[in-house]
This record gives sequence, structure tokens and C-alpha cells, in this order.
Amino acid sequence: MKPPCMFVVGALLPSLRVTVAKKLVEEHGLKPVQAARKMNVTPAAVTQYLQGVRGGVLIDGFFERDDVKMALNGLLEELTKEEVHFPSVIGKICGLCQMVRREGLLCDRCVEVSPTLKEMDCRVCR
Repeated sequence: MKPPCMFVVGALLPSLRVTVAKKLVEEHGLKPVQAARKMNVTPAAVTQYLQGVRGGVLIDGFFERDDVKMALNGLLEELTKEEVHFPSVIGKICGLCQMVRREGLLCDRCVEVSPTLKEMDCRVCR
């Protein structure tokens, strides 16, 4: 059995990095090197996110949700400041994770891996 954290690390965080990298470069006009510095990742990682080589599987419809858009905009606002305050960035990422878990957006993935969870009416994340 895999805990929900594994799905967050394997799916949510990589797709979040892709989304953030694309928005920093395409919408905020940062160069990939600048985006990498802001995100605290390598420039090669940002290039791979932009090219679709790296980044995992997006959770269907996740980044189109209004609550997620607001949280993502808050994260981008922090990342586009001259001096990024990384504890704030981490807090915003953790908030997105809590939202995903609270709304049950990982449930289908968990049930795929551990079908007995459906029978047990699992509510671990919530």
C-alpha cells in the first residue's frame, strides 16, 4: 500500500513544477535561468519542464479549478518577487497539497494501486 504522500511526490509536485515553470517563462517573461533560480531548481530542469520531457502526469482538471488557480497565483506572486521568501513558497505548496487531499483528488489513483481502499471507504486524506 502506498500512502497519499507518494502520489503527491510522484504526480502533484512534478506537474506543479511544470505549470509554475511555464507560467514564469511564458506569462511573467522570465528567462529559464531566472525561473530556475526562483524555483530553486537547475536551469536544465526548467528547460526539461518547458519541453515536456520532465514533469509527471497532470491531475485531470486540477489547474483549471478556481481555488487552485487562486493558490497558484499566490505562489507565482511570491516567486516573482525580487527576493523570494522560500518558507512562504513551501507554505503555499503545502497548502495546495492539503487542498488536493481534502478534496479527494488523489482517491482514484490510490484505489488503482490499492483496490481494497475503495471497499474500506478510505478517508485518510480528508
